[in-house]
Amino acid sequence: MVNRINEISVRMGIASRIETVRTGQLMVAKTPHNKMEIEIRAINYFEQGTDRGGLISEVTTPQGRSAPCFFPFSHFVISYNGLIAPCCHIRSDRPEHAPYIYGNLRDYDSIFQAFLSEPAAAWRREMAGGQEKRKPCDTCSAGVPSRDVHDGMIAAHTKFMTRQGG
Repeated sequence: MVNRINEISVRMGIASRIETVRTGQLMVAKTPHNKMEIEIRAINYFEQGTDRGGLISEVTTPQGRSAPCFFPFSHFVISYNGLIAPCCHIRSDRPEHAPYIYGNLRDYDSIFQAFLSEPAAAWRREMAGGQEKRKPCDTCSAGVPSRDVHDGMIAAHTKFMTRQGG
């Protein structure tokens, strides 16, 4: 992992600082830049990965996610072709994920309008609650602390459910 992060740093011409190391699981490095935050991650996807919305059958993930997901609240993905996905685990270039793409950037007046659009808001409403998630999010463990995975199930966060009146 260190060699790969070093290779990327050399190609960028900027030294990186290792921030997080979990042996055999992941390594995170920060790369200083005056205009943006750059983070390089080396992840053992067989240990820490997700199935990328059901695309990677070799990665075993828990079934039946009910935990909230906050990815669509903090970001969304605009692909090379302008298609918009609610998170990085949903791929606009895969036919299996076509139903989950909620538009093209050219359909909106601005990136902000796209983020605040009704389809984006609908994703956020569904992901905020503690109900069981639908495909492709039903097997996703991204953003769920490992302490919340029990017997292959991802439990909803008790504190969140209490604040929501559930």
